[in-house]
Amino acid sequence: MKTPYSHYSFDLDGTILDTLEIMRIAWELTVQKFHLWHDFSEYKREIGLPFEVVMKNLGISDEDQLIQKFYFEQTERMSSQVKIFPNFLDFLERVKLLKVSTSIITSKPRQNSESLLSKFDIDIDILLCGDDKLIGTKPSPYPMEQIKNKLGLNQEQKIIYFGDMLNDLVFSVNSNIDYCHCNFGIIGQLPEYLLPKPMSIDSWLDDLLKEYL
Repeated sequence: MKTPYSHYSFDLDGTILDTLEIMRIAWELTVQKFHLWHDFSEYKREIGLPFEVVMKNLGISDEDQLIQKFYFEQTERMSSQVKIFPNFLDFLERVKLLKVSTSIITSKPRQNSESLLSKFDIDIDILLCGDDKLIGTKPSPYPMEQIKNKLGLNQEQKIIYFGDMLNDLVFSVNSNIDYCHCNFGIIGQLPEYLLPKPMSIDSWLDDLLKEYL
């Protein structure tokens, strides 16, 4: 088997893991506890950005650290209800047979991320998380630059990133790498007016993926 890519990189929530309902419950509990005025539809539009950026975009500054701590405590408490999207592990196994490197770049905190990766036995080469104190986070290209440096990838080697948010698409464009949109993720399909449209898949068994393995 051959692949045009030297590296496969993935988002976590909405791409590998189905966590939307957990997020909704955790956010509604957070709204109730801290007497916020932002419903889940507002929070959902910001998913994929670091939590402190989400708070800033929502105009929340008071108790933002306490809010973050409480919110992620709730998601961790409900982690047993998180599901992995069907056939992702099979896809990842096929990628590994190609002898290429893999990574996950997520805005989720490291403790929560590592717990979920362990739960589902997801084994990748590099994990970058929202609280890793990086110089820049998605959609900044810095996380991908860090991965390239750690793995010794040069500019000629092709990379593909799988995500489910507009933020993931912008990150890929900024990083000058290919992007594949997961239509089964948090925002669903990309807007019709977005041109040119990137590659997209409806599941981890999508026939289109055969062209990249």
